[in-house]
Amino acid sequence: MAESTGFMRRNWQVQRAGWLLMALVVLLGLAGLFGQGRLASREAGGQGITLRYQRVVRLEATQSLEFALDARQSGEVALELDSGFVRRTEIERIIPAPREISVSPAGQRLSFPAAGSGSVAVRVLFVPKKLGRLRGRFGTPGGAVLPVSFFVLP
Repeated sequence: MAESTGFMRRNWQVQRAGWLLMALVVLLGLAGLFGQGRLASREAGGQGITLRYQRVVRLEATQSLEFALDARQSGEVALELDSGFVRRTEIERIIPAPREISVSPAGQRLSFPAAGSGSVAVRVLFVPKKLGRLRGRFGTPGGAVLPVSFFVLP
């Protein structure tokens, strides 16, 4: 009888731990950790660039990167996407359409017209091609480079 009581206590403890773990997973999911939501949204910024993005993205689903690029007096702003990000994703659309796209071994450079000072909003729509960790580096020529990490779920 004593052996049975000890087994039952251990069984109840494991069950309680399991219920707590399941409740934690549900709460984190509701808070957005596993998809779009408050815990998955991020904003990064540096000299001349600000980026809003989702840390957790879905495989083969369209995702969005929202950039704010500081316009200088030159009448043009540029955004650089590193080659690792470009290889592991499919760029579906860039809004507004770039005036010019330059391709190099380091990645892509997108040039946009800038009307005076202020900022230019650029939205890059992309589709991740592989599961797991996806890293990217985004920046402006002579400005900050933002290292960004995504986690791609099925």
